[in-house]
Amino acid sequence: MDKASVIHMPGVIDTTKKVGIKADSSDQFSVITISVSQLVLVSEDSSPDYITLSRPDIRLLAGYYNDMKLSRIISNQNGVSRRQANTLIASGKVAVDGSDCRDPAREVTAFQSVIQQGRIIQAGATAHYLMMNKPAGILSATRDPVHRTVIDLIESPVTDLHIAGRLDRASTGLVILTNDGLWSRRLTEPGLKKPKVYWVSTSMPISPETAERFNEGIWFEYEQLQTSPAELDVLSDHSARITLYEGRYHQIKRMFHAVGNRVTALHRESMGIITLDKTLQPGSHRPLTTDEIRSVTGETAPA
Repeated sequence: MDKASVIHMPGVIDTTKKVGIKADSSDQFSVITISVSQLVLVSEDSSPDYITLSRPDIRLLAGYYNDMKLSRIISNQNGVSRRQANTLIASGKVAVDGSDCRDPAREVTAFQSVIQQGRIIQAGATAHYLMMNKPAGILSATRDPVHRTVIDLIESPVTDLHIAGRLDRASTGLVILTNDGLWSRRLTEPGLKKPKVYWVSTSMPISPETAERFNEGIWFEYEQLQTSPAELDVLSDHSARITLYEGRYHQIKRMFHAVGNRVTALHRESMGIITLDKTLQPGSHRPLTTDEIRSVTGETAPA
């Protein structure tokens, strides 16, 4: 398979030739290479993850970033032109989530229903949001021919789940799984600067200047960039809590390496305000609460 360079910009999939996803660091993917049948992901804390893709997988990834305009949905499903679809919508013959919609440009998610004159055009998928306490030795991947993955730990797997913020196989703690790509992008979008908190242990004592170096940013030669300021709370000679506002390949390990130390254990405690449930045993999971989901979208609870 062809090798790909690291890409940090949004993009789409082209299934006509070599399939390629161009993602930004908001998804924790430094990544990315896709052939028609195989995807390679390199995340902030993990080694390359080779995933075999089915055609449904490719279709899912193709829509990962973008909702679809209502006119396009009507056009695709009815086999009519975009202009004809616009006319149908403007005449009040289409409803989205039970309400008439006359705006052809309205963005519709995969989780919304679309009805045209009593005919179901799109039923609306069910959105799933799960929190897992990932144990060591489990891959942050949806499938793997050799190693167990986080999906394997779900008793009744929900289809089309992906991981919002992956962890290295040896790392533990909070992993979020969802089938809502827009929501997961909001959770991991660097520009929103949602904090991610990790507990870390090191092989050598943490030097007094480490916190200052992390706050100033560490130069990464490969990417030719300086990391954003990170907060370090030293808990003991060999342990600390670190807060990041971005996610780069093996970032925490590389930062400690830059100050002459080595990470021996890494455990993620929270992402944004979503904090790992202390009652979850390693390998267990639970649905996110309504408040946890809304913390990402910015919605408020109804009065």
